[in-house]
Amino acid sequence: MTGFNAAAKLFFPGVFPLIASPVLTDAYDHPVRFFNEYNKLIIMKRNLLLVLSAGLLITLASSCRKYVEAPYVQPLTGRWYLQSAERYDSYKWQTLSTGYESGTFIFKANGDVAYSDALGSLYGNWSMYPETDGYYDGYGHYQQGYHAVFSLLLYEPGNNNPAANWVFDDNDYNGGSSFKAVYTSGNYTYEYNFVRE
Repeated sequence: MTGFNAAAKLFFPGVFPLIASPVLTDAYDHPVRFFNEYNKLIIMKRNLLLVLSAGLLITLASSCRKYVEAPYVQPLTGRWYLQSAERYDSYKWQTLSTGYESGTFIFKANGDVAYSDALGSLYGNWSMYPETDGYYDGYGHYQQGYHAVFSLLLYEPGNNNPAANWVFDDNDYNGGSSFKAVYTSGNYTYEYNFVRE
């Protein structure tokens, strides 16, 4: 045995067949095919590992869900007030008075809404739902795609004519304590800012 092979066998006994010469001899100087058999064993183990990994990957891929669950968002239900309303005309924002800034909106889980202020009470319904069509964003730009429509319809008791019929093209409600709802009409973009009480 050469000095290199002896040193390799002494310091790296498990790796020795990989760095030894291709022809090894036994105690009687007969050629041993250990190197080739050892390589075949490594190749077979690697192939077995690849086959098992591919099988596991196929099993996992076929059993996983094909959708992503949305994070929990606190419902809109509860008491809210209209903090401010503004109108944008492509140049500047102007504060508006809607007449609803002094009262409280109570949004119920069944879609009912009540509004009350010093002048009395209004009743109606509300909804918030996703749409995937054309709409105007908060800057008055036409967009195509997902947006959340927010509608609010209020009546005076005993009157069939709506006191307020608001349909907002989009809103940024995400479960927090405030949200902005916007719609575009003509050359103006309107923004209503709601805050939870």
